[in-house]
Amino acid sequence: MLNIERILGQDRLLRATTGLNRKAFEELLVKFEAVYLSWSQKRKKPRQRKSGGGRKARLTTIKEKLFYILFYFNVSVQQRKFLMSERDKSNYHQCHVKKDVVRE
Repeated sequence: MLNIERILGQDRLLRATTGLNRKAFEELLVKFEAVYLSWSQKRKKPRQRKSGGGRKARLTTIKEKLFYILFYFNVSVQQRKFLMSERDKSNYHQCHVKKDVVRE
């Protein structure tokens, strides 16, 4: 389980998990907060039910929401790079096996 407060408190962990240092994260947080609040206030349709029903959010602060978004994109890019490199290795291996079979 990630301890978001611990990560946000240590610059090295923040850089490793999000790709941003603390200063860049704080600058992005100000912009993200303005956009998030304007988005949440304007709705296309009026609500059918009162707000507050349903599952309660685990990411309660805007800082936690931004961290999770950045963490997700950072990890998904790393996974894609790893999977692409593994796929390339397996393709390389398969090509050499096919060449050996053709030679025989």
